[in-house]
Amino acid sequence: MRYGPFNPGGNNIEQIRNHTETVMSPGSDPRYAYTSNTGGGQGHNHPATASSPAHNHSIDIIPPYYLLALIMKL
Repeated sequence: MRYGPFNPGGNNIEQIRNHTETVMSPGSDPRYAYTSNTGGGQGHNHPATASSPAHNHSIDIIPPYYLLALIMKL
């Protein structure tokens, strides 16, 4: 997998990469995803879970300008 150049500051900047020879490289160098040999080429999965505590949301259903008109009328 190859990533295209990412040059937010131009070509004369050094950027951190996942590479064995150097940590910093010119911003114009190609980017490669970090990979490693694991699992002997066999299929595998990456289990993940996510949770969120129970909670509630309250929404004021009266538009602000209606409330302002009511206050001005009083």
